[in-house]
Amino acid sequence: MNKNDPTTVNISKSTLENRLRLHSWRRRKVLILLLVLVIGGLVTGLYIKDRVSKDKVPTDQSLARNYSFDDNRGDKLTAKHVLKGSKPGTTMKFNRPWADFLYSDTPLIEEDQRFRNKDFTDEGNNIELGQRIVTPDLIVSHQAVLAAKIVPPEEQSKFNNYDYIKDLLTKLSFNTSEDPSKLGLVLTHPTKFTNNSIKSGGQMFVMSATLPNDIESGVINSMVGELIEVKGKNANYYLLIAAIPKNWDSSPKTWQAIKDSIEVDQ
Repeated sequence: MNKNDPTTVNISKSTLENRLRLHSWRRRKVLILLLVLVIGGLVTGLYIKDRVSKDKVPTDQSLARNYSFDDNRGDKLTAKHVLKGSKPGTTMKFNRPWADFLYSDTPLIEEDQRFRNKDFTDEGNNIELGQRIVTPDLIVSHQAVLAAKIVPPEEQSKFNNYDYIKDLLTKLSFNTSEDPSKLGLVLTHPTKFTNNSIKSGGQMFVMSATLPNDIESGVINSMVGELIEVKGKNANYYLLIAAIPKNWDSSPKTWQAIKDSIEVDQ
């Protein structure tokens, strides 16, 4: 090779320039990749922070979840619930939103085997279901409640619907103590209740329950709803439907669908 050959010199310069360009492009690619990773990490971090903020466990009434059962098709996506009383011929049926109401004794972590069935049958004179919220210290409250009660003839003289509601909501929603006297409860005068299956013997009470201003449950401070009472052939039947006010107001179709589904021994 002739070192003085100008062609050789030009080729060497061209090769060097190409190598420099390639090296520079690789550096730019690395910098762009690092920039993309940094931006992606920031965006992901902001998203996670936003989701944690939105999904954090509520610790007082203002943070209880806004939830519309109607928006989640609570009036359409339902499961049939059958409560077979302790006495022969005492049965109550009603529909409940499929995905929203758990048994009040459903474990916090373990799977509830009862939800493997499409429809539900329970034996006994009462059943309580609810939509849960759980505080960081694992206090369970129900911001919506669906409770059924069968009262056979021998128990009717001692049964009081006012005390029934106070006992249930104190235990399931307000988490104050075992003393239901702390709960303020108002029941309206009953109005007639009917649906396609119940033509007579039914009445409905509108209810509101609150804690006094000097008592804080730490989770829920007020509930509203309705109590349906039906006199059947073999027993009296009660269905309590209740929720925190903002969720009650946003779900009228769901509450009506539950009431329309009630069947008893008439």
